[in-house]
Amino acid sequence: MTGDEFKERLAGIGWKQADFTRATGISKVSVSNWANGHPIPEWVDSYLHLAETLRAVIRAFRDDPRLAALDLAEREIFEAAKGR
Repeated sequence: MTGDEFKERLAGIGWKQADFTRATGISKVSVSNWANGHPIPEWVDSYLHLAETLRAVIRAFRDDPRLAALDLAEREIFEAAKGR
């Protein structure tokens, strides 16, 4: 992942570099270095993928009135049935 791709993915989940540092505990200097072209550790791609997936799930629940009306137990049953 390039520095530009890193910045684009942060923006895609609505994060700034400071948000990433707070979420991960990584120093501001390291995150800034990555954004400016220094090598990015491989785990960052996986972390951002999880964040992107979580954001998509949250949007799905927020935007689908049928899902928003379900309580947690019903959601678990719905998701389990959907996965079959």
